[in-house]
Amino acid sequence: MRTEAFDVMAMGMGELADAVWQETELLLWKPLTAWFGVNAFSTSGGGCGTGM
Repeated sequence: MRTEAFDVMAMGMGELADAVWQETELLLWKPLTAWFGVNAFSTSGGGCGTGM
C-alpha cells in the first residue's frame, strides 16, 4: 500500500486532504542548514522505526 503512494505522487495524481496523525509518535530532527532530517517513530506498544 505504501509503495502505491509513491507511484501516485510520481505521476502527479496525488491529492491533499485534511488528516490527523495516528497510531505513532514522531520525533523529527533536522538541522536548520541540513538537506536531510532524521525521523524516529514509536508506538505506545514500544515498537519503533526510523526514516530519512
